[in-house]
Amino acid sequence: LLRATFDNGTGNDIYQLRSVDSVITSGKRGKQWSVVAKNNSKKYNFITILFPFDNFENRIDETVENPSLLGWEVNTSPWKLYGENAVSLTKNSTTIFFLVDKIEAKDITIEFKENTDIQIKRTEKEIVLQSLHVSKVQLRLTSKGKVTNVELLPGKSVAIPYK
Repeated sequence: LLRATFDNGTGNDIYQLRSVDSVITSGKRGKQWSVVAKNNSKKYNFITILFPFDNFENRIDETVENPSLLGWEVNTSPWKLYGENAVSLTKNSTTIFFLVDKIEAKDITIEFKENTDIQIKRTEKEIVLQSLHVSKVQLRLTSKGKVTNVELLPGKSVAIPYK
């Protein structure tokens, strides 16, 4: 967690959702800089939350391992995640997944052709999938023996009935 604060109590937190190896900070008189690094990793994705706050009491709680981010919870999804470095953010019935290969709930399995970033909102009647990936996403949704193949373009969404 990196934090910039101002005299009036406002500020901005920069929070990494995946662990890093080091943070180097330098500078003085309000001209500080930081470098966040992950060592010995040929393929690594930084997943960063920019979290502005209007007073110091509303900052990210740095004393908690998985702090709440305005109601968004880190890695507490009701879905089971598959993927070497998969991460999730969940608030109510919406979950944002990063770096997933496959996700499962009690009655739904979604398999991705490649490592993917996607948002899922589940209602009583349908599941809404929105691609957050930089390229086309191909996935297979299986529910109660029925298989649905879906192709999503970046930023696009699809609603799939499942009951």
